[in-house]
Amino acid sequence: VGQRQRIVISKARKETLGKYDTKLMKAPPKAQPVELPSTTKVFKQLSNELSSKNDEKKVTIESAFDSTALEENGILHVPGVLSSSQVLDVLSHLSEVEDSNQFNWTFLRPTTGNGKHGAYATITTMPESLRNFQDDLRKTLKDKLGVDSGDKTIFLKYGIGGVNWAHQDQSSCPYQAFLLLSRPNIDFQGGNLYVSDPSSPNEGKTEGAVCHEVAFQSSGDLVVFAANDVNSHNQPYYHGMTEVLPGENDIADSHRLAIGLLQT
Repeated sequence: VGQRQRIVISKARKETLGKYDTKLMKAPPKAQPVELPSTTKVFKQLSNELSSKNDEKKVTIESAFDSTALEENGILHVPGVLSSSQVLDVLSHLSEVEDSNQFNWTFLRPTTGNGKHGAYATITTMPESLRNFQDDLRKTLKDKLGVDSGDKTIFLKYGIGGVNWAHQDQSSCPYQAFLLLSRPNIDFQGGNLYVSDPSSPNEGKTEGAVCHEVAFQSSGDLVVFAANDVNSHNQPYYHGMTEVLPGENDIADSHRLAIGLLQT
């Protein structure tokens, strides 16, 4: 259910129940914390393996940004926008913040329909490489699509079985972005980001909606997607993530860590 539908449902409920609304509507149970991967453990593990890789950054966001594809599909995959050293720099910073207990985690819970076996927390201080990258991405969106975007970032963690069900975000900006830190196939399998276009192929009917799905190639991959936007038929896009499965590593070492960019 998207934000527009939530507003409609909430308004109708309150009009129907009147003064009994607050008495009858009970808050859902608190999410039960699940065991999530330690950022420090991930940083140490990836430091040993990524530090020996070719550190050349493959692309710049401005040169690789395909605004036509983003507008047509609601999603754009740009592989390899961060080098290995930049990924490690971000992980090192997040590890220090986590070890000092500065993250306030919000856990996904099935009872509210947003997913399971995952959590997110706001990043209040960013390493310079991440801050500069987000500034470049915001400028690119403004220059090529004429849209404003948020400057807040969040840290996303998923364990085995983690999933994020299709939804719209409560955002005033049409696009958000997702920056992968873990290594596909090695640290996890599955966990693909997707956008569902409800206008195709059945002329606006929700049955058989087309899903544009991104399979990540490497750590440092970027996906820009329609988080709170509508398609050419003025119908909302929905985005989500497929289930996270164990990678080539042992289950105990499997993880899917990422950064959510352009949040508001």
